Amino acid sequence: MNETTAEDAEVKAIAMEIEQYLEKHPRSKDSLEGIRSWWLTHGPRPLTPAKVEKALDSLAVRGVVSKERLADGRVIYAAVTHKDAN
Repeated sequence: MNETTAEDAEVKAIAMEIEQYLEKHPRSKDSLEGIRSWWLTHGPRPLTPAKVEKALDSLAVRGVVSKERLADGRVIYAAVTHKDAN
């Protein structure tokens, strides 16, 4: 497995872990650092901010999370909730 493939697999695993966290805590919202610190379990290596951000960006593209930029420039991520049509 080359380095890019390994990184892609790690980013997908991070995205899956974030999705699982949001299934249990659908009203959660936090910054990149908060997500790294509190939402994700840390395996043998610490997760780099770049990999977590790539995972969050992929989830945003898929409509799983939303990104909100605050007035001070920080970005907050939250689960996208889908209301029933009934």
